[in-house]
Amino acid sequence: MTMVKTSRILFLALLCFTAASSIRAQTSTKLGLTAKWDNGAAMAGTVVLAQPMLGAPDVVLATKTFGSAGHVSLTIPLSPNSLYSVTITLSTGGTLGPFLFTTVGVDLAHLEAVADTVVFRVADNSLASQKFSVTMAY
Repeated sequence: MTMVKTSRILFLALLCFTAASSIRAQTSTKLGLTAKWDNGAAMAGTVVLAQPMLGAPDVVLATKTFGSAGHVSLTIPLSPNSLYSVTITLSTGGTLGPFLFTTVGVDLAHLEAVADTVVFRVADNSLASQKFSVTMAY
């Protein structure tokens, strides 16, 4: 194989890899959070999804208000090998969190949805239980 052919093959491979990477980066994931109290009442307030930055303020990606059933959802592209935080601000002014999650080791090209259900204790606002479900598409 000549040097010109090898260079062309490497260029085409790099071009295909770059195109595939940009397609994967544009894939969005549906994130859902349902929050309730241990007495069964739905959470009221707002949820902030942010990306923590070392030595700088967090980058706020979304702020959503809980619906009447204590549920919020959004569809957003997640970055590979990244850290995210979720903070709940109660309608009474209190704050729960931040709760961290990461995409390290996650196949984002096939990740469709993540649903998180949390229950907090009314007595002290501590986390009583948490359940994740993940939907992947292959």
